[in-house]
Amino acid sequence: MIIQILVSGLVLGCVYGLIALGYSLIYKASGMLNFTQGDILTLGAFLGYTFYGVFHIPFIFTVIIVFIIMLGFGMVLEKGIISKLVAKGTLPIYTVLATIAVSYIIQNGSMLVWGTQSINFPRIFHVTNIRILGVNIQTEAFVCILVSMICMVSLHIFMKHTRFGTSMRAAAMDPLAARSLGINVSLATGLTWGISAAVAALAGMLIGPLYGVYTTLGATIGRKGFASAVMGGYGNMYGAMLGGAILGLVETFTSAYISSSYKDLVAYILLITFLFIKPTGILMSGQFRIREENRMNLRLKNAILNRKKDLIILLVLLLMPVFLNVIHFEYAFTIVSFIFIYIIAVSGLDIVFGYSGQISLGHAAFFAIGAYGSAILHKYTHIPVILTMVIAAFLAAFIGAGLAYPASKLVFHFLSLATIAFGEIVYQLVAQSPYDITGNFTGFFTDSVSVFGYKLNTYSKFYYFGLISVLIFLLIKNNLIKSKVGRAFIAIRENSHAADGMGINVRNYKILAFAISAFFTAFAGGMYAHCVKFISPDTFMYKQSVMFLTMLLFGGTASRFGPIFGAVSVLILNEALRATEKYQLLIYGVLLLIVIVVLPGGLYGAYQDVAVKFKKKGVNKC
Repeated sequence: MIIQILVSGLVLGCVYGLIALGYSLIYKASGMLNFTQGDILTLGAFLGYTFYGVFHIPFIFTVIIVFIIMLGFGMVLEKGIISKLVAKGTLPIYTVLATIAVSYIIQNGSMLVWGTQSINFPRIFHVTNIRILGVNIQTEAFVCILVSMICMVSLHIFMKHTRFGTSMRAAAMDPLAARSLGINVSLATGLTWGISAAVAALAGMLIGPLYGVYTTLGATIGRKGFASAVMGGYGNMYGAMLGGAILGLVETFTSAYISSSYKDLVAYILLITFLFIKPTGILMSGQFRIREENRMNLRLKNAILNRKKDLIILLVLLLMPVFLNVIHFEYAFTIVSFIFIYIIAVSGLDIVFGYSGQISLGHAAFFAIGAYGSAILHKYTHIPVILTMVIAAFLAAFIGAGLAYPASKLVFHFLSLATIAFGEIVYQLVAQSPYDITGNFTGFFTDSVSVFGYKLNTYSKFYYFGLISVLIFLLIKNNLIKSKVGRAFIAIRENSHAADGMGINVRNYKILAFAISAFFTAFAGGMYAHCVKFISPDTFMYKQSVMFLTMLLFGGTASRFGPIFGAVSVLILNEALRATEKYQLLIYGVLLLIVIVVLPGGLYGAYQDVAVKFKKKGVNKC
């Protein structure tokens, strides 16, 4: 029994390890992060099924064909998108978001070509099992472990003991110096991304016969692979496989002796513990290089509209319900109510990312704490909903500060993973709560907001509450940024070392930024819960955190109106794409890529650039 569990854990760990090898390879040779790894695994599995299962090409030739295809795919991804963003000097988070957009395209494309149903990958070997130590082990499982070990050793030797591998590492450490030595940095970086994609595709073909092939196969595996790379030692090939083995064994033993429902929860708790205690990983010691842009190089958009324009916008918002009621367009109230909610949530993310320079890919957790905290507190204590929303927001702020205390020392890659892990932990807790307190996957019904006994139980009635809340939070944010605290945030974002030298307590201000950001997002979560009057775990998944970040980058970071532009544009885009549901994720991914590449300053940044150009033309005419 134990040997069987060990084998299952090692097989799963080897899959995570192969993905981790890709992450480590890209980091070692370019210092970047690629979130397409999991979906490339899925694509590799589908291509392997097509060539081997449909066209009946021998498996060894299928592996070679898919390996070459995915090698080219990775190189095209780096040359066509990543290198362009790097050349423009954009923030590292834009390259991360670009890879997420490519993931959306791969997912939707795979669904359109191969469908949504799971496909049985044909068996590779005629011999079903191999008997080792008295235990029957599936042949494909044994081969998966063997191939993983070969890949690990081969990549280590390639990076450490070959001339080209040394060139790749030199290109990552100092591109300018590498070019001066005659190293083709462009080829080295592109080939790194290609090899990483090919290894992920190989992992997909190996696990296809074991788990089947479906469009979301690599979604979770990709994040677990990143976790494995960090746990073992980011950039270390042996560490990648060791981290994968640990994670795989922890999950299988949790499933066997506790419950399969809690395997992800235990895995992410283990990961976040590693990040806080030994962020360098098991096989890395001391400090090692992270390609971190200390100077965030964000343009602070201080062009505040004059009072007359502010009053005009406010008047339009106040009179909008009258117009919508006249034309009987009730659905518009629904969209506008969601826009108000997301403006507050994204404004909170802007404080921690745009102004203090800290990355977060787990803000859906604070959204969930606000929603469930307010709903549960109101249900069991009958405290008025508005008060429970405020209490839940303060709870989230306290939790955010607790998360930020150890996380404030982490840099870009590790902080992003810590927030992802935190988001997954909160999601697992609300999806599988003890005593069914959150309703688990069944969902949780909530009451509507009540003001002096008047229930705001329709979207049209909720409108003014949402508008007033947005105005209050935007006013708080505006005054905060103008204050001493806001100036400290900006100083830390621009150069944390210089800020520390000026006497600013960098760690305390980072914690404060996280706490304030969590308060904003949690209050928005409470608004969502009592506006929709029903919540379920699906609303608070990882993709919700990506949605928040997408809105912020769409609109423009570190700006007064960026979150407004972002929330409005993304929600309207989602509504427009409802008619093309089959292609929604594909179109969304393509548009997201276009905005990232063409408008790195966001829509509000583009608007300001156009306004400045027109103003200059007007001055020149005078």
